[in-house]
Amino acid sequence: MDTVEMEAVALLVKQCALGCLAARSFVHERFLAEGSARKSTNLDVQVKGTLTHKGGTKDMVTAADIAVQEVIMTALTAPQYLARIAHTGPASAATKSPFAIVGEEELEDATATVAAKRLAAYGSFIDAAERSPEFQAVAKLLPGSPLAAWPKESDITVFVDPIDATLAFIDGCRVAPMTLIGIAHRGVPVAGVASRVFTQDGDNDETLHLPMGLSLCVEGGPCVLWGQALSATAPQQRKGNLRGTFSGSTKAKEQADLLETLKPFEHRPARGGGNKILMVAQAAAKLRGGSVSHPHAHSSVVRQSAPNADFFISSTGLKMWDTCGPHAFLRWLGGNVYTVSRRGVDVCLGELRYDHQLNGTAVTQPGKAIMAVSGPEVRDECLRRIRRGIGHSR
Repeated sequence: MDTVEMEAVALLVKQCALGCLAARSFVHERFLAEGSARKSTNLDVQVKGTLTHKGGTKDMVTAADIAVQEVIMTALTAPQYLARIAHTGPASAATKSPFAIVGEEELEDATATVAAKRLAAYGSFIDAAERSPEFQAVAKLLPGSPLAAWPKESDITVFVDPIDATLAFIDGCRVAPMTLIGIAHRGVPVAGVASRVFTQDGDNDETLHLPMGLSLCVEGGPCVLWGQALSATAPQQRKGNLRGTFSGSTKAKEQADLLETLKPFEHRPARGGGNKILMVAQAAAKLRGGSVSHPHAHSSVVRQSAPNADFFISSTGLKMWDTCGPHAFLRWLGGNVYTVSRRGVDVCLGELRYDHQLNGTAVTQPGKAIMAVSGPEVRDECLRRIRRGIGHSR
């Protein structure tokens, strides 16, 4: 990226972070009771397969998913907020954003009337989030002024997953549900924002020691993972057995075959595709001296490291909005996400790319899988095991 493109991406990340903070506040006020218990009667849970515009009998959507995406869209495209990113001329409801946005949920077309309605519903939450200490810290980390000259719209795409791991959110799981935003420049994931839906500790042992809050990264700029600023230092050598996580919702042959060749490894079960890739990012951060821990308010509670894994395998179901943000964190930390395909008796890796014109097409195609790795060492070891498993000689 050139200087202008890097400045544009940093401004977008700052505004995406603002949208995430505002969305979190909105969800907590409208959908969560005290102690972060879900107000399930307000969620309006539907199966996307029963809706006219979605397919898949197990893909769920809630009112919270819709609201979060609308909040973020408002923070990015409403004229008064867009003006903080780019000088687009006289502000009006018809002002067009100079970047593409691809969101998981199919929202109502943003006519002037719809945009005004969203601004009335969410504007106060966005303004309050802007005054919050958390956003002020982001603003100091990512200073910058609106750009007069913006890169071509086709060059920068924002991918939004309003609530990754919706089923876990519906179930009340406090770990995996998070808002994920990825920014791709000409198909390469260059920035990410992640925000957990649940930020309060409860009596659930599953989350008592987990790091909460906001994470962000910008290629060539800062990286903050669950509240801890990380540095791009040379990684230490990984020790111990390989630790892996994988999609538990599919029995696809491609995934099963890959996992068989990768044995032995320690299984690190988790929910949510984005959460699992971020677990790999956390392993990469640990190799660079970043021990991501949760600063619990009670001194009697021992801090524990966030769960991590050296690799993640999936062969179905993931979309660009699931992976783009976590992929950006992983690239910043020296890891990567690859497509895995068989060619005769060999296996080939290709770095995952993001094309907004595909509008959320699945990142995995028939006969292929994706593999996220914490770094080159893990990539090479996984590739060696896969080749050994399929009988390849080299």
